[in-house]
Amino acid sequence: MINKLARPCAPTLAQPRDEEFDHATRLVAGFVVEIVSPGSEAMDSVTKVREYASAGIPQYWVVDRDGAQTVTLHRLSGDGTYEARARMPLAWLLQTAPADHLD
Repeated sequence: MINKLARPCAPTLAQPRDEEFDHATRLVAGFVVEIVSPGSEAMDSVTKVREYASAGIPQYWVVDRDGAQTVTLHRLSGDGTYEARARMPLAWLLQTAPADHLD
């Protein structure tokens, strides 16, 4: 398990202060939402994905900055990598409950 993760883009309900972040990242989140920003595509789609998978985070959602703000829902598979399970526009996803998409 890694000791420190990159900060996800989407804030959590209990966002740790900077001095608490190292400790807080040792806890396993149920899911992470990453908003792909211009200039950080490689970090968001390669580096962070590996870190989150290594930490055992079961769900990883990626919001692309395309016209529909497409969200791809990934699930951690048995081999420790993420597989895409669904893609949908953010507007549609926001009309549903997050629990509808979590295992």
